[in-house]
Amino acid sequence: MNKLAVIHHSAHGHAEHIAKKVAEGARCDPKAEVHLLAADALLIASPEYAHGVSGVMKNALDWLVSFEGFVHKPVAVVNTSPRAHHACDALLETLRTMSATIVADASVTLPLLGSPCTTEDAMVHSPTVAPMITAAMSSLAAFLRRGEAADPRFTFGS
Repeated sequence: MNKLAVIHHSAHGHAEHIAKKVAEGARCDPKAEVHLLAADALLIASPEYAHGVSGVMKNALDWLVSFEGFVHKPVAVVNTSPRAHHACDALLETLRTMSATIVADASVTLPLLGSPCTTEDAMVHSPTVAPMITAAMSSLAAFLRRGEAADPRFTFGS
């Protein structure tokens, strides 16, 4: 049984809608559990403020910096606007610095800003957005099934 934690901060609701749908889908499986610390993978979404990650999200990540359970944890990142690449880039850099295992195939930029996809229902039924979310979550599930998480042992020197 895989466990998924969904971490999001959402000023306009886009990331919150995605997080709710992912969590709802996880709960459809009676064996699924959604927990942060015991999660097999994390799905993280943050809005962009002044070309950076929101303070709320950064604070949450700062609390995880010294948590050994985060090291090499598989992480998928959801960006809800192609224009918000600065925050996404900063988030990815922070996660790499924290030794997360970024699952690139499961990370996605969704074209939500300025689109009619402002509700969960619209996203689920969008011919553009729904397949992107499905593909990202399928990639994350496949990654976990393959057991491709990075080797947690640290090596020093060359």
